Parts: sequence; structure tokens; C-alpha cells
Amino acid sequence: MVIGGAATLPCSVSRPRLRREGRGRMAGLVALFIVTALIGLGIGNRKGRAVQGFLLGLVLSVIGILIIAFLPPTEEVKIRRAQEKARIQQRRRDVPLIRFRRNRGKGTDLTPQ
Repeated sequence: MVIGGAATLPCSVSRPRLRREGRGRMAGLVALFIVTALIGLGIGNRKGRAVQGFLLGLVLSVIGILIIAFLPPTEEVKIRRAQEKARIQQRRRDVPLIRFRRNRGKGTDLTPQ
């Protein structure tokens, strides 16, 4: 349409609506990238690769999470897990086994055998 020598677009009224929708989509994408970055940080932290997990989650989103999930843990984390496992097994060995028998004269009281 031409009015007064200037062309006007018939959809000029809907431009603000498109801008609002575009902002909503952009906010959704930003939220998605932040969430995937935090998930990548959590997975990477358990594997000794917190920064790598955060960056992969932020930059590559879901694909980055998959990548960090399949990366092996660092040697430091493997050693720490082995030490913790040995500590737990040692505690189990140190706990004395006490056998209890039911004291028939007192009902349900338990006394060491």
C-alpha cells in the first residue's frame, strides 16, 4: 500500500507482538543453556571435571551433557573413590558382631549372648 508516497507494510501492527514472542523464545533458550550448564557442572564435578562439564553444558547443551557423562573420571577421583571404599570396608571389619538372644523371662528385651 502506498499512502502519501511512502509504502506501509500491512503487518506493521503485529511487529511488537513478534518482538515479544522473540524475547520469550530467547529467554527460554537462555534458561535452557543455564540449566544444561548446571547439569553439566554436577556431572563433571563427580568425575573431577567440573569446569569442562560446565562449559560443555553451556556451549553444547544436551550434547555437551552426553559428552561429559561418557568421559571417564580423572585419576584423582579414581584414587579418592578407592580410598573411600577401603575406609568403608575397614569400618565394617572393625564393628564387633554381637549376637543377641531373646530374653524369654522379660518379654522382648534383648541381651547379649
